[in-house]
Amino acid sequence: MDQGHLDLDRWASLVSGGLRGRIAHHPVLEVFLRSVEQCEIPHECALELIEGARMDLDHLRYQSFSQLRGHCYRTTGMASVMMAHAVGFRGLCPKQMAEIGIASGLTSLLRRAGRGSRAWPHLPAARGNGRLRLRRVRPAANASATAPSTR
Repeated sequence: MDQGHLDLDRWASLVSGGLRGRIAHHPVLEVFLRSVEQCEIPHECALELIEGARMDLDHLRYQSFSQLRGHCYRTTGMASVMMAHAVGFRGLCPKQMAEIGIASGLTSLLRRAGRGSRAWPHLPAARGNGRLRLRRVRPAANASATAPSTR
């Protein structure tokens, strides 16, 4: 196991223990745990974010859009939910905030990929004519969305 995995496993153990009430002996974790309590941040958000970081260590390329979307859910989606709680915003449900975060993460990856950065390997292998197209999806409730299509 490489150092990145060892460090992440140690951090995951500290965070998980802290969320279960174990005393944190790390200055950053102490502040984070106070924020989780004061802002009522759901515990699963922090744990999902750590799993998203683990995906960064384990995957260079996702085989499907579904896998890439799962990565964005765990990283930018959970960060979005956590930030909404931190700033006291309660207008949208956590699921909608996660969707906004996913959209932000996908947009960022596509923007960086267009500039030739390291983001490109995260994108799924092309299918069909090799182009990623956008298609309009039916909005849920009163939200609108655009989802990638590999057709």
